[in-house]
Amino acid sequence: MQPFWAALPLADRARYLRRCAQVILDSLDPMADLIAGETGLPRAEVLSTQLLTSVDALHRTARNGPDALADRRVGLPLLTRPKRAYLVCEPLGVIGVRGAAAEPWTLPLQEVAIALMCGNGVLLDSPPLGERIRWVFERAGVPEGVVCEVAPGALDEIGVRRVLGPPSGGKGPMLVLADAPRGHTVSGALWGGFATGGRSPSGVARVYVVREAAEPFVERLVARAETLGSGEVAPPEDPGELQRMVDEAVGQGAELRCGGADGAGFPPAVLTGVTDEMRVAREPPRGPVLAVTVVEDEEAGIAAASSAPWAVSASVWTCDRARGTRIARLLPAERVWVNDHMHWGSGRLRSRAGFHECVQVRLVGWEPSHTGDAWWFPYDEHLARALEAASRIVYGRDDDKPAALRRGLGPLLRVGTRMLRR
Repeated sequence: MQPFWAALPLADRARYLRRCAQVILDSLDPMADLIAGETGLPRAEVLSTQLLTSVDALHRTARNGPDALADRRVGLPLLTRPKRAYLVCEPLGVIGVRGAAAEPWTLPLQEVAIALMCGNGVLLDSPPLGERIRWVFERAGVPEGVVCEVAPGALDEIGVRRVLGPPSGGKGPMLVLADAPRGHTVSGALWGGFATGGRSPSGVARVYVVREAAEPFVERLVARAETLGSGEVAPPEDPGELQRMVDEAVGQGAELRCGGADGAGFPPAVLTGVTDEMRVAREPPRGPVLAVTVVEDEEAGIAAASSAPWAVSASVWTCDRARGTRIARLLPAERVWVNDHMHWGSGRLRSRAGFHECVQVRLVGWEPSHTGDAWWFPYDEHLARALEAASRIVYGRDDDKPAALRRGLGPLLRVGTRMLRR
């Protein structure tokens, strides 16, 4: 079915994606219940971070895809006129899409949508929600067989042209400067650290706060974290391992200000006094744990936050937009926010790069055939002198052009006459 799908005009593929968005909206309640049951995420969080973002992504892909994938004229050297050339995007054929336990719905669904927009078929490995993703596309009318589920791990054996999957980075840093808007920043830290139960690789692992703002920020952060109920934060997948990381940090000098395993669950935890030597700092925890480190000043905070391994997301918090934007460019992350920290918004998926990963970009040229090319055979002295003169006349310094024209006029006329005869 992939060749049939690839033959559809871009506008028709976009229309199918908009139908997919409507399928999700028409099934919002049962799908929210299904995803909440499979992932343990609160229902409100499923709606905000999974379903509604998927609807937006489908519409965005349908809106941007036709322009990103349309034939695009490219410039050729001036001496090659009147030739024309275009970049043409062609499907790769069949693409693999692999989900992850932390992101089994939103990311793979977006990857499938982009692959389909590009004219590819898809083999999908995304348990436990892959079957429902396939259902959404088929319910919208995408022909059966264009999107197929495969067994976990089968993509490595099948050998498809390309496999799309979750980002390679982990949870990233949050840098809080002295002039950060306090209440807003605390709310952002809670969301960045505890949304999706702290499992998402786009969340916050460590908070670096400058000493001047540290005490009031930490006090409010701990107080707010203690108010979060069990229904608001999803439980960790492995609470025992998470608690061991917390206990190790406390044994090395960190202070557990709230949360941690309490026999009935794992309330969101805030650790202060965290240092780089602690495992909780080196291995971002897969659960609702925020590790807070106080730094002396802005420069120390930039150095600490930018020394972390490449992350999916990072954030800077300050009332000075220019300062925040400057610092954001220094942090090693795929996406960096100023006064925000979102669990979606991949630059790759929101740009032409996301589409161009799923196509073969080829150059197709056209020549009107009224004349031959100057550089075709035979090679002789007239051709060499004419090409040198033409280069200097077109691209050289203005003062050198008259002399180049005088020296090259004869060879240029001979070569031009030869081109016309062809």
